[in-house]
Amino acid sequence: MVRYSTRQAVLAVFAAICLGSPATAQSISGVVVPKVTMSDRNGVDLSNGTIITDGGTMTIGLADAPALSQKILATYYDSSEVPRYGYLRQEACPIGPGNCYGFKPEVSVRIGARELVVGFSGDCRGDCDVRLDLVSNNWVLTDNAGKQWIFDNNPVVDGGAAPQPRTLGWLREIRSKNGERLTYNYQGTTVRSITSNLGYQINYQDLGQAVASFQLTNLAYEYCDKFASTCPNQVANWPKAQLSGTYNNYQITDALSRVSSFSTAETSSTEQLVTLTTPMGVARKIWRVSLTANGPKVLVRRFEDPTGWTDYAFSIGSNQFNSVGDWKVLKSSATRSSGAVTRFSMDDAALAAASNNTWTTNKPYKSILTDENQHKTIYQFSQVRTSGSALWLANSKIYKVTTPEQSETTMSYLDERERPTSAVQSQKPGYGTEVISTSAKFFDTTEFPECASWLKCTEPTYTLDARNNRTDYTYYEDSGLLKTATGPAGANNVRPQTRYRYEQRQAVFKDASGQAVASTTSVWKLVETSTCRTKTSCAGEADELKTTYEYDANLLPVKETKSSGDGLLVSIVTKTYDPVGNLASVDGPLPGADDTTYYFYDAGRQLVGTITAASPANRATRTFYNDDGRPTLIQRGTASGLTKAALDTMTPVEEQTFGYDAAGRKVRQDSRPYGGATHAMTQYRYNNDNRLQCVAVRMNPDAFGAQPDACVPGTAGTDGPDR
Repeated sequence: MVRYSTRQAVLAVFAAICLGSPATAQSISGVVVPKVTMSDRNGVDLSNGTIITDGGTMTIGLADAPALSQKILATYYDSSEVPRYGYLRQEACPIGPGNCYGFKPEVSVRIGARELVVGFSGDCRGDCDVRLDLVSNNWVLTDNAGKQWIFDNNPVVDGGAAPQPRTLGWLREIRSKNGERLTYNYQGTTVRSITSNLGYQINYQDLGQAVASFQLTNLAYEYCDKFASTCPNQVANWPKAQLSGTYNNYQITDALSRVSSFSTAETSSTEQLVTLTTPMGVARKIWRVSLTANGPKVLVRRFEDPTGWTDYAFSIGSNQFNSVGDWKVLKSSATRSSGAVTRFSMDDAALAAASNNTWTTNKPYKSILTDENQHKTIYQFSQVRTSGSALWLANSKIYKVTTPEQSETTMSYLDERERPTSAVQSQKPGYGTEVISTSAKFFDTTEFPECASWLKCTEPTYTLDARNNRTDYTYYEDSGLLKTATGPAGANNVRPQTRYRYEQRQAVFKDASGQAVASTTSVWKLVETSTCRTKTSCAGEADELKTTYEYDANLLPVKETKSSGDGLLVSIVTKTYDPVGNLASVDGPLPGADDTTYYFYDAGRQLVGTITAASPANRATRTFYNDDGRPTLIQRGTASGLTKAALDTMTPVEEQTFGYDAAGRKVRQDSRPYGGATHAMTQYRYNNDNRLQCVAVRMNPDAFGAQPDACVPGTAGTDGPDR
């Protein structure tokens, strides 16, 4: 359940710290939960009136699974990510006859702009797929996948006349199931840095008003004090964002010296204009309003960018808003400058429940999203609770989705952990009664009492796919990671089994003296898989396919060895990475370096070139970008060596150029031999609703550029008319 209040109406940069790693800790997803979206094309969530938009993300670690990441110029916060700050808060009971004494029996868990309402020790008071326990004088929040958020236990009551709420504790650590950790380093009440036990760190330099400059560092290469606001005397150009300016007008400079801007203007006591401008000058304007004078301005009223504008209208029940700024949208609409409209609404039953002040749980309600083409999608959820003067209808667990064509997907979940056990998809009307079903079976706590621990039994014991094929799974007792996966029988009636083996590894990074030291905590890393191709048992035989993995100081995979069980067939692929975590080279399975490819990046982690070792000449590709990160020139040719210097002095053979309009949309693409005339041109045009309207492949080289409108044919040449 998501609720919003004044404490989360942060104006500028949020710290989006994501806990990620290579896909070596296997996870089973036998049942796919339908994706729920209530957002329009601008990213405005019509179910709560907020927008998530930013100027990009800085990351460090693997590109597709960074260890740490930081959003830039975020106007709001993605609830799936983990922020710089998090805390537990408990509301006080009202004073008077018939009311409770002290504090209410539920806790608000604030993680950035996301808020969960939970009870103590598994008591369901709202979000039932997480539980909160006091363990060794720390508050531990555990989700149904085994991920944990650790808060200290340091209750502090707000000042002022009673009754006042209290803060129970602040976020100190995040732990994933395979042992990866993010540790929050406080200086007083300020998070000065966050350290990953994979060897990475993000440091913050506060500028006030919840805005901070930041830098990401790989400690395996250079040390940075965890309490330092800046890391001086470093050699590498690490991912960073340096803020300058004033409270309502910030400029942010990244590691490539690109400058973005973020400004706010209070247009009234209830409205604020937010303007985000990219380095190339593409501006987005967002008008946000509050429901009371000087209240939190988070509800989007209007959005403008170079492609047009959108006006928003929201209906919010009178009992959906209280003194601390909590509210829920009941109906909304988004109207484009072209006249296209997107609508959101709760169903009649939910609207009627808005006047019900009694405590209820798991009461079904529906949210309806009607897109710009008037296609209607219906999502059915459950009502989390009604308490006091506010009704919380949470978009938490989806139970049914009805598509515009009237086909339905119905979900089922297991116990209070709400683990998905089945998804049944029906045909649309007129296409038969056959259904497509997938399911998963989990350990039951009545059969296996140890599964009462939310750190265990998070994955299914078996799954059934849409063809009713069964795959069985076993797990390691100590880590809970996947041990074996036994698939359905093949033509030989043998069920192939893949076995997984892990070892605990420690990242190695530098301390204050510059010495390489091992992390004090370990991470489970996949070191071997083994599969029988035609037999049920094949250890050490030719039928066995075995893969082993090796890792570097940051626990990134650097070597993958595939072999038969008897060791006669061997294939080795090695990888290297640059200090930021970009893939720097891949040496394929062939002997020697002729199948090695080298990759080169700029300080913004943009791929600027590749060189593949070849004879008689190395193949090279080089890419140039504008300041908004869009490619403007791609050259292909040869390079005399395998280094960045060789890439910079490559011999181009052919090239492509790209042109963009004021909105950053591609409008032209040309191809030509290096130094020669253009021999191919494609043009693009968009309508006033920002949809691609025409694509023209020009066929007459003598008339290239004479007709700028992609929707108008040019003069035909010897190769025929345009296409």
